[in-house]
Amino acid sequence: MRRTVLVTIALASMLAAACSSEADPTSTPTPTTEATSTVEAASTVVSPQITGTPDEMPPLSYTYETVEGDTLGSVATRFGVSEAAVRLSNPDIEGEPAPGTALRVPAIEGVLHTMELGETLTNIAARYGVEVEAIIDFASNGLSSPEDGTPGAIILVPGGTGG
Repeated sequence: MRRTVLVTIALASMLAAACSSEADPTSTPTPTTEATSTVEAASTVVSPQITGTPDEMPPLSYTYETVEGDTLGSVATRFGVSEAAVRLSNPDIEGEPAPGTALRVPAIEGVLHTMELGETLTNIAARYGVEVEAIIDFASNGLSSPEDGTPGAIILVPGGTGG
């Protein structure tokens, strides 16, 4: 309970700072997940084999708004993932992003994937070159079997490449 309160206070402080006129809106990544989690430093890489309570789970991703001079590579370095992970998680971005572009950055090395009607975790795992267990075992995905998953749900494919 105390940890949840501290995380809530920290998030409220970040929100207040972001709303002030002097704050730099790009200085703190915004976690995008349903689970309560702590925000790790941008250079921290989290293991894809995380299990535990919702308070211990990392977010699936961060939303980052680019500023002048950002490249996919520099954003990837800031968050401790590869440029390929950022590029594959933002398939609508061609070339380098313009300032003000909102990028989805996976919390760990892997690919963010939005599930579509008729897709299975087995198909998704094959598409990105991983075992289906890697997707299920990443606790923040909230999945327990290969039959899980809902169209429109965003999942993280740990270690995923290609696409």
